[in-house]
Amino acid sequence: MAEAAGRVATGAVTTAARDVRLNGRSVNAGQYVGLLDDEPVTGGSEFEPVARTILERLLAEPREVVTLLTGEEEPDLSGLLAELEQANPELEIEVHEGGQPHYPLLVSAE
Repeated sequence: MAEAAGRVATGAVTTAARDVRLNGRSVNAGQYVGLLDDEPVTGGSEFEPVARTILERLLAEPREVVTLLTGEEEPDLSGLLAELEQANPELEIEVHEGGQPHYPLLVSAE
């Protein structure tokens, strides 16, 4: 079980609770923040570019399955899913309603 869990990488998109500097860039409270394995790596005022960065980084290594859990305020993933499917035709993509309140998107890749 531990071996299988070690092959799973995780990401998330949430909103900043306060103003922060992230990789030399200002992210204001209320803007989106992208996390990889709980570490902030990107941010911005629009959901899609932040989510795209998280997905690109998670898929930088070969992966077989990516699972996306949408939050309570479900984002529109249609554009991202189309890009993901086109760029990774062999990738199994699962999307589920997670309903989590503080994360519009949670992602796992294995």
